[in-house]
Amino acid sequence: MGRLEGKVALITGASSGLGRATASRFIREGARVVLGDVDAKGGAEVLAELPAELRANAFFQPLDVTREEDCQAAVDAAVQRWGQLDIALANAGRMVRNLGEARLQKVLSILDRSSTGFGTNGRGTPRVQRPRQPREKTRETPQKRDDSESDAA
Repeated sequence: MGRLEGKVALITGASSGLGRATASRFIREGARVVLGDVDAKGGAEVLAELPAELRANAFFQPLDVTREEDCQAAVDAAVQRWGQLDIALANAGRMVRNLGEARLQKVLSILDRSSTGFGTNGRGTPRVQRPRQPREKTRETPQKRDDSESDAA
């Protein structure tokens, strides 16, 4: 029995790099894993690399963490398929290489005003972690939260 036996995880950025390695390890440790990513080809490769007996413990879910509806759909898919979601690993991000000063300033400018820069790296985490219940299983009308106080902490 693996350390994650019986757990269900959603891993963003699961088609490459650290997300891919983490997803593979979680599955081998007994978790059932939603492979969330914008790269469907990479997701298919992750599944193909798994031993045949473990492939039923994972599936690919198209997921762009800059889109709140994609994040909610990934949570819903995990709960619909396996009845729970125990772990949300917000791994998706973008890497910028070879930054000279001018390029650095341009990147910082994009991060300051864009949902494609900071949105992926900074906004993706709360988008994945916030929806704890699937829409169709929620019995009460969700209350609108005021996150202004918690953001200041």
